Amino acid sequence: MSNVLRDEYGLSDVPDIPTDPTQFALPSPLKWEELRQPVDYRDNLLGDRFLERGQGLILYGPAGCGKSVAGLQAVSEWAAGLNGLHITPAFPLKTLVLQTEDSLNDTRESLAGILGSSAFNLEKLALVEQNLIILPPVPGGTGGDLALLVNAAVNEHKPDLILVNPLLAFCSGDPTKDLGGLLYQTIDPIIKRHRVGFLGVHHTPKTNNRDTSAYGVHDWQYLAAGDARVANWPRAMIQIEPVAKGVYRFRASKRGQRTGWTWDAEPTTERYFRHATGGVRWLDATPEDASEAEALESYRTIASILPPASEDGISRARVRQLAKEKLKVGKAKADDWLKLAVEDGIVERVETPGANNRKVALFRLATEAAK
Repeated sequence: MSNVLRDEYGLSDVPDIPTDPTQFALPSPLKWEELRQPVDYRDNLLGDRFLERGQGLILYGPAGCGKSVAGLQAVSEWAAGLNGLHITPAFPLKTLVLQTEDSLNDTRESLAGILGSSAFNLEKLALVEQNLIILPPVPGGTGGDLALLVNAAVNEHKPDLILVNPLLAFCSGDPTKDLGGLLYQTIDPIIKRHRVGFLGVHHTPKTNNRDTSAYGVHDWQYLAAGDARVANWPRAMIQIEPVAKGVYRFRASKRGQRTGWTWDAEPTTERYFRHATGGVRWLDATPEDASEAEALESYRTIASILPPASEDGISRARVRQLAKEKLKVGKAKADDWLKLAVEDGIVERVETPGANNRKVALFRLATEAAK
């Protein structure tokens, strides 16, 4: 570009594009004979190409929900050729676990619960011991530290899949600005160079200030902490959402149609799980389990914003306002919860004279509930 044009367009500081081909190795174009071939599953790792080699999967949810165990359980089952989180591996996946949070005893406790499942017979346990490589916990650090760790681990062990838990341990800056760069500039080149799949365990921000009742199918991808690149980079995403009383909704928020998930013989992008009682493991749950748990939790929740039986009560409009401000739920859900709570005798509906001799319905805790 001439200096005149550079000055005219304000590009005087932009360097010339290098013309020496040795400065940049441009890949050869794909041949049309290759592009017209049928879909090739040789790089498939999970589901119906839910995850392939050189791609990333993010498993994310709020703190304390059991993400670490879910990730470890999934890779343990995939290492044995079992359906982890109801997703079928293409073959028993050799997987390397790199994490910063769990002590040796934490890992022992989790594995005891996970491998205590009847699905792990002697043959499957042998596959787990052969294919699952768990490194001692490492300290968090920078993106550069993560690059060194992953490169060394992949060169040493040649896995099909690598799990990093948590991603934020290696984001030394503000995740809303820097985490996307860690994924694109640090992890992506490594997994493409070595042709391995990547599973990152990640957090959501504090979510009790969001009303998700009107969320559409794509909105859930943006609940993972960080900037928009955190939703854009991973090829696949699974969100863990607490429902109530130990029941959780696992939502395949990206490429969900490729998980192979079904319910009542119909494809679905949501499955329900719950924590095992007396052991560290995730177990299957049903939509009915979730509904029942949510209903029980909801009654107690709606009661928390109502005045006691000794007071006059508050209007439905006030209930809706408080539910939005304090419980972060929409009008429709607040009305449903209030109706069910009245039916079950937890909340009392009373009428009081209003303007123009019209009666106004007020709501308060029922006398029995107060006891």
